[in-house]
Order: sequence, then structure tokens, then C-alpha cells
Amino acid sequence: MNNRLLIVEPYTEVSYDEQNRVIITKWKGSLELEQVRSTLEFKANFIREHGIRYNLNDHSELKVLLPEVQQYLIEEGHPLLERVGLRKIAVKLAKDIFAQATVRKVNRVENYDRLQIEVFSNYEDAYAWLLSDL
Repeated sequence: MNNRLLIVEPYTEVSYDEQNRVIITKWKGSLELEQVRSTLEFKANFIREHGIRYNLNDHSELKVLLPEVQQYLIEEGHPLLERVGLRKIAVKLAKDIFAQATVRKVNRVENYDRLQIEVFSNYEDAYAWLLSDL
């Protein structure tokens, strides 16, 4: 894939697959609340400006989501992305079982009207699901 790199930080890389109109976020390490908040605010603006409906979150290098990060994602982060037009988030799970557990906890909450979130063990299945309604 030839994706356009938008952000490179020690804790995240955000890129854009222009052909399929998918924003891709690779999360790394143990994330702090401000890191997640600033990345999601950037993504929300980009999603709104470009009419993006699909997001792939790659958690291959994620270590754990702290409780305050989990709460932010459930109460503010995901609802924000839904409000700006995002409709599907595919999550490629980390190999780390503790990271998987915290991610599954966040994604199990079903308080979204139009946003679907699914978790996958591999990148290919996650991407195929995102693009399945095109």
C-alpha cells in the first residue's frame, strides 16, 4: 500500500490510504491520555475535512490502555469520531493478552448509533471488513 503519512510520533503513526479512503492509526506502547486525545482530535478534523468513513487501528505494538484512556475513548473519543462521520473502526489486536483485554473492554461498549467497531487478529481480515460495504 502506498499510504500518505500524516503523523509520526513515538506513540503513534497516522496515515491515509487515499485509494480506499481509510485512515490508519498504529498505536505504540502504553498510551497516555493526552497522546490519545491529541491524536483523536487530529483524526476528527481530518475525517471531517475529507469525508472519511473508515478507520483501521493497528494495535500490534500496543502495550495497554490505562483506565483513564479507556474511559476517554468510551465517553468522548469514539462519540467524537462518530459525530464527524466515521462509520467503521476495524481493530487489529496486539499479541499481548493484557493489551487485548483492555481493547476488548473499550470496544464492547455499544452506545454508538452509527459507528461499528470490530476486532480482528490479522490485518487482512480487518481491512476486508472495512471495505466490505463499498
